[in-house]
Amino acid sequence: MEFLVLDSLFRRYPGRAAVDGISLTINRGEIFSLLGPSGCGKTTLLRLIAGLDQPDAGRVLLLGEDLTRQPAHRRPVNTVFQNYALFPHLTVAQNIAFGLEAAGKSKSVVRESVGRLLEMVRLDGYGAKRPAQLSGGEKQRVAIARALVNQPKVLLLDEPLAALDLKLRQHLLLELRALHSQVDTTFIYVTHDQGEAMSLSHRIAVLHAGKVEQIGTPREIYDSPKTAQVAAFIGDTNFLPVTRAWEEQGQWRAEVPGLGQIRTSPPPVKSLNSLRISVRPQNLRISMFPPNAVPPGNMWEAVVTESVYFGTHTLCLVEAGGHRLTVPLPQEMPAPLKGSTVWLGSDADDTLLLNAAPGPSPSVP
Repeated sequence: MEFLVLDSLFRRYPGRAAVDGISLTINRGEIFSLLGPSGCGKTTLLRLIAGLDQPDAGRVLLLGEDLTRQPAHRRPVNTVFQNYALFPHLTVAQNIAFGLEAAGKSKSVVRESVGRLLEMVRLDGYGAKRPAQLSGGEKQRVAIARALVNQPKVLLLDEPLAALDLKLRQHLLLELRALHSQVDTTFIYVTHDQGEAMSLSHRIAVLHAGKVEQIGTPREIYDSPKTAQVAAFIGDTNFLPVTRAWEEQGQWRAEVPGLGQIRTSPPPVKSLNSLRISVRPQNLRISMFPPNAVPPGNMWEAVVTESVYFGTHTLCLVEAGGHRLTVPLPQEMPAPLKGSTVWLGSDADDTLLLNAAPGPSPSVP
C-alpha cells in the first residue's frame, strides 16, 4: 500500500493559487524534501499535510485512510517549526514529555521515553535546563525530540535550521540523517536551501508557482533537470538563448545567437514552449590554445572578462558570442589575463536543451 499520497491538492488565496493541483506519493521511511523559493507553495503544502490548513480540493491519504478533513491533533503527524515553539516555563524534559503526559501515559513510560529521546538527540544531562539556557541548535534538537516522542508516522520539518549559522546547520543536517535511521518515521523537510535538500534527502520535489516542477533523487535533479527553473534553482548553471532547435540524424541541435549551431542532449519533454540551453560550469572545458582539430562536441572562442579566486578554486568569467559564462579553472592552470582569448568546450550530453519561462517560442519540428 502506498504510504502518503497527496491527490490533486488545491489551495487558493485571493489573487493566486498557493498549491495548484499537486499530486505526489511519499514512501514510508524516506526523507522527502519540498524545495523551492519563497512563495512557491511548499509551506502551504506542509500545512495541508499537518491539518493546519484545509485544501479547497483534493485529498491527503495516509496508508489508504483519508485524512483530509481530520483535525491536526487526530493525525499521526507532528511538526517542527523554525522558531522552536518551546514552552519557556518548562524544563527540557518537561517540554519533551508534554505530548505523552497529554495522552495520559504513565510516569514510567514518560520517564523512559524522555531519557531515550534525550540520548538520541545528544542532550544527555540537559533535562533540568530551561529553553533560555540553551543555544539555538540545542533548542532545535529539543523541538525535534518533543515532536518524535509520540512516535508519529510522519515528521514535518518547516525550515527548522533557517535561523542557525552555516556551520551549525551543516552539523545538524548530519545529526538529522543519523536520527532518522533510529526511528520508524517518515521525514518531510521544507526548505529553500538547495544544499540542505541535496545533502539530506532521499528524494526532492522542486516547486515553482504552486506546482511540482520535478521529483527525483538529488543526483537526478542536479544532473538531469527537466526545466530551466529547476536547473537555475539547483546549483549554478550557464544559460544560453535558443532561436530554434531540431533533430538531425538522431542528434539534437540548437541555434544560439552569436554562437551558431550547438549540439545538445535531447529535450526532456516533447511539448516545448520556449527553450534555453543549460551548461553547468564544471561541464565546460577551458583551454588557452585553439584545438588542433574539429572537436566532437562544441567549441567556442571566448574573451576573459574576470578571474575570481575563492581559495578552493578559481572561477573565470568569459564572454562568448555576446554571452557571459562562468567556468572553473583546473588546479594546474594559471588564471588567464583579463582580455585574453580562451576556448571553451562542452559535450553534447552535458549541454541540456530545456523548457524555459514563457517567451517567444522557437521552432521545433
